[in-house]
Amino acid sequence: MHTEPGQLLSTSVADLRITLTNIGGHLVRVSVAGEVDFATSDELRAALDAVLADLSGTPVEVDLAEVPFLDSSGVHALLDAYAWAADRDCPLVVANVQSVVRRVLEITGVLALLGLAPAGR
Repeated sequence: MHTEPGQLLSTSVADLRITLTNIGGHLVRVSVAGEVDFATSDELRAALDAVLADLSGTPVEVDLAEVPFLDSSGVHALLDAYAWAADRDCPLVVANVQSVVRRVLEITGVLALLGLAPAGR
């Protein structure tokens, strides 16, 4: 999935919406909206895989501002993306994490691994 600077791509499956934004060629933001659980985690994984397939060295920010719930399958999708991103030299971080999702990521140790993007970026 190739994106030009500023180009928006969007996909919606079930109750999950994913929007990709290439910010000036310096950052790819993957904005996720909806619950990330067993029914929707494969869509998140597929979107992250598609983004990472075309990148090398470009940071990726997964914006979770509109994700009220994340279960273990969502955690695994983020971990898989993190591993693939590391192989492609693409720093991957999460951003705008709601308190419930943040707690899940903290308990599992995933937040410490991925890191949290600065607010307002």
